[in-house]
Amino acid sequence: MSYSIFRVKGIKTLSDLRGIGKHDKERVSHTNPDIDHGRSNENIELVPCNVSYRQRFNEITAEMRKEHEERMAKTRADRRKTFEQAVDTARNDVAAEFLFTSDESFFENKSKEEIREWAEKSLEFLEKDIGIQRDKIIHAVVHMDEKTPHLHVVAVPLVKTYDGRRKADTWQISRKKFIKTKEDLARLQDVYNKRMNEAGFQLQRGNPKSDRLHVPTEVLKKETKYYEQKLKTIHQEYEFMMKKLEKAKELADDKPEQNRPLQVDYFPPMPELVAKKTIMGVKYDPEQVKALQRWGREMIAKSHKDNQTIQVQNKKIQMLQEMVQLQEKEMNARAEQKVSQKNSQLIVKLKQAMNDVNIFRTENERLRNENSRLKKQLSRREWLMEKMVIFMQKLGVFERFERWVGIEKTVDKGHDMER
Repeated sequence: MSYSIFRVKGIKTLSDLRGIGKHDKERVSHTNPDIDHGRSNENIELVPCNVSYRQRFNEITAEMRKEHEERMAKTRADRRKTFEQAVDTARNDVAAEFLFTSDESFFENKSKEEIREWAEKSLEFLEKDIGIQRDKIIHAVVHMDEKTPHLHVVAVPLVKTYDGRRKADTWQISRKKFIKTKEDLARLQDVYNKRMNEAGFQLQRGNPKSDRLHVPTEVLKKETKYYEQKLKTIHQEYEFMMKKLEKAKELADDKPEQNRPLQVDYFPPMPELVAKKTIMGVKYDPEQVKALQRWGREMIAKSHKDNQTIQVQNKKIQMLQEMVQLQEKEMNARAEQKVSQKNSQLIVKLKQAMNDVNIFRTENERLRNENSRLKKQLSRREWLMEKMVIFMQKLGVFERFERWVGIEKTVDKGHDMER
């Protein structure tokens, strides 16, 4: 029996959201070779997106943006962020992508309308059981142009909830408000399987306690493609070796004599046949007739043997040509294998570079946090110094303190002091 599959992953930044839009809506992908663009017009849109994912995101989060801009208007200039900077640097995701599918046997022989019905039930589960409202969905589409149909739903988990720091209800993008923990996700997968079976789709729930690590689709496809190419190369090498062995065996069965000198066989001269005239007519010497007969038979035998030799040599020439072609194919295959190995090395280097970028990002975030903390401390010290100056001025001791500590001048409240 086929399994019901439901997964969710967060979309971290607006740039990532744009990339998801390229794949899901525009069907542009550099990592997925399985897309058949000739069938993309068969894709089923449940919630269409007539603009870009970024534009639709802006429409969904309009109230959140307005609230953010009102808050920034009351914030000092050096701490202000644009709305895009705020959502990109927040710990929460900017959106979430939900994936619904099953295996090939489940979709086999199903019509497009039956697949649409399955997708509508999956979308209904997303709305009723998870709580993602349809007006918060950027795009929902069933991809029919790949090996197995699957439903992608990209949504903004936007919710208005109480913010303890601001002491007020505020708009937040938070996937955890809908799916808090892994246990909640496992429970929802149980519910999804139940809803599918209630709708008449006979699907089995996967093992919830499985220790198998989920591999991202793009990584799995990349590794699968690599091993498929590796297997293809091995098969090619095996076929080349078997054909070479067969040809070598055929050549070995008819080895030429070693070190045989090249020689030319000249035809012996035709025996002379002399006719003698007698009273009874023309008479030939019987011995001369027999010699001529022997010469004729010998010539016929030699011609037949030479024809056979020519046929054998032509066959050998053909086999040698095939051997050369096989050798050339093997060389080309090995050259392609070296290219794929170089690509693999480039992928490894790219992964290392990505790891380095992540390290730099982490260090950058740490330094930003440290700078923010130091700015707060500096602001606090400046405030205390201003209060102290005002206090000493009221006591009438500021001039003596100024001469004592070497303060050159002071400025009005709200500005820095120079020492």
